[in-house]
Amino acid sequence: ENFAFIEAFKGRLRAEYLTVNWFMSLHDACETLKRWRGDYNTIRSHRAIGSKSLKSLNNHAGVTSLPA
Repeated sequence: ENFAFIEAFKGRLRAEYLTVNWFMSLHDACETLKRWRGDYNTIRSHRAIGSKSLKSLNNHAGVTSLPA
């Protein structure tokens, strides 16, 4: 199985979230991660899916379908 996408996500998470933020508490870390995740899933474009956002892949039933 190809887990390259997981490694790519882990790299993004580390570079854009873990190494650039100082957290004052566990609650602060969770809230900051929630905002980062929201941006990653709804706003950010992803080259692997034609520079679209993950949210744009939702069909009318609300099910996410990744391109083949």
